Amino acid sequence: MISHFTNKITDMNLQLGQKVYHKKIYWGREVMEVTGIKKDEVLLKGDYSGGTHNVSQEGWMPIKGLLRNRSKVNPLDIIMKKFHQ
Repeated sequence: MISHFTNKITDMNLQLGQKVYHKKIYWGREVMEVTGIKKDEVLLKGDYSGGTHNVSQEGWMPIKGLLRNRSKVNPLDIIMKKFHQ
């Protein structure tokens, strides 16, 4: 199920082959494909390099952090915020 108020996927209503994004993969800006589903994790296939190397890899990621749409967060803003803390 997808929350109507946020971009987050909130439960196990996922399908194999579904295109998603994950907050921990290039700040939610790289499209990934669901290729496996466990209770609390999904197997995501895609380019974990951020699109610079055009390779396809798979890895298990927590369901918490999945997004249905590409994040609009600017990675530079995140880096600068951490730098100034």
